[in-house]
Amino acid sequence: MRAINVLLSILVSLVIGLFVFEGGLRVIGYGPPATLTQFDAHTGWGNKANYRQVRTGKEFGPIHFGFNSLGLRDDSVSTAKANETYRVIMLGDSFTLGYTVERDELFVDLLEKRWRAEGRKVEVLNVGTIGWSTDQQAAWLLAHGEEYDPDMVVVLPYDNDVFWCSQSSYTGIEKPTFDAEGKLASGKLTDTSGSWKRSTALGRLISPASVPMFKTSGGRTIPREFGILLNSSSEILGDSEARARGALTSMRDQCEKLGAQFVLAPIPSNSSVDSEFASKFGSDFLGLSKSAWSPDRALEFFLDSARDLGIRSVDARDAMKAAHANNPCYFDYFGEDHEWHFNASGNLAFANFLHAQLSSTLPGGSGTPVGSIAASDSAAEAPESGLPFWAKLYLFLWVALTALYFGNYSDEAFFLPPIKVGLLLAVVFATFIGVSRGIAALNVTSPTIGKLTLPILVGGILLFVAYKLGNRIATILELIKAFILRGHWYLMPLVVVLLSIGSLLVVAASSPLVAPFIYTLF
Repeated sequence: MRAINVLLSILVSLVIGLFVFEGGLRVIGYGPPATLTQFDAHTGWGNKANYRQVRTGKEFGPIHFGFNSLGLRDDSVSTAKANETYRVIMLGDSFTLGYTVERDELFVDLLEKRWRAEGRKVEVLNVGTIGWSTDQQAAWLLAHGEEYDPDMVVVLPYDNDVFWCSQSSYTGIEKPTFDAEGKLASGKLTDTSGSWKRSTALGRLISPASVPMFKTSGGRTIPREFGILLNSSSEILGDSEARARGALTSMRDQCEKLGAQFVLAPIPSNSSVDSEFASKFGSDFLGLSKSAWSPDRALEFFLDSARDLGIRSVDARDAMKAAHANNPCYFDYFGEDHEWHFNASGNLAFANFLHAQLSSTLPGGSGTPVGSIAASDSAAEAPESGLPFWAKLYLFLWVALTALYFGNYSDEAFFLPPIKVGLLLAVVFATFIGVSRGIAALNVTSPTIGKLTLPILVGGILLFVAYKLGNRIATILELIKAFILRGHWYLMPLVVVLLSIGSLLVVAASSPLVAPFIYTLF
């Protein structure tokens, strides 16, 4: 019996240690992020049905996401089409989903609103899903095209879609692939979303999600998905282009079977529209001269493929360039959140373009394009400026901790507590934000070092704590050993917690540089 109690004591101690480590990683922001998606047997992942989330970035927000029972960022709709309704399916990735704008700013909803205002009985369904590549859009159409019964399918690929058409997984999540002839080549997809590597902070630390990388001739290590932009792309992409054409072939054949129009509308990148940004992107991100890459290679690949396969296509570059000359249409890729999507102006310009290109083929209304969608057609306004989240958190902690300080040290001069607390928090926040931004920068310029930085920092702090404890570690281990040998497994949680807190307080008392972090946690 004693042996069982000793074993239980050891196991409980290990479990507590893992839980404490997991909690610590989550406190510093390394926990599993809340996602908009869930496993889908056909596409690998899809939007969560009946789910809501609010997302805020440095250049936008808050953005409210709401998905209906079908997992679409759309109104409540049925798969069954109403009588005499012309149904348009918009298939795409985060651009189509509207990852950085509210629905009333999104080109999908702006377009539907304008068509309905013209008296057309049109229903535009948003099947945009973050991270989807062209093959996943093809897989969705194969699986759901018949039940949705579309009259028009508009596919909206982006630059990075081509590479992923050759990959059977994305950041560890399985996805479908097609062969060059348009046949679904992947087998049954496995749900890995609940694995410990994806659902725990410890799993993310040990096995972080990553994307394939390569080193350019300029010495920069960048995601392989951007290889389509390089003049030497064939060496980087492998059979990606052939498989992407295969996915387009599958959608063309499926649309013919459904009796639906098929339109390919590639989304131009910021580099395709803004030559000044292209120069910055080439030098600062790719590390290449203008002669080594082209911002239009991916878009022209889709347009050329459409021509070869007999698919109707539309080219938005000229329209977006004209709009961008008046108002910037994209967020800044080099911003802290690395956004490259359309902003509200970009969505409005793209809606105008699609309206001009597609209206003549729709029934009802005048049958011809009618003017342009005006900014007043959208209820969207520029997001109100306000304090970022970290500043709000800083102010809250400053007020709360200052009040606690006054309560415990009432003999202090009135002006000292706010200053001391403010400086302590400033050190903590500056360190945390600085390290976070430094890791983010390393993930772009040197991903291998970026992935190792956090584990090295955590390990360094633990070594520092061990160093400061010195001989006390032997005492701590003796106490734990004594409780284990006595078989008091039920007391182990209390013992470990008390010893951990005591050790941290000892280190804080003797280490001014570490003390702010420890006291802030308390």
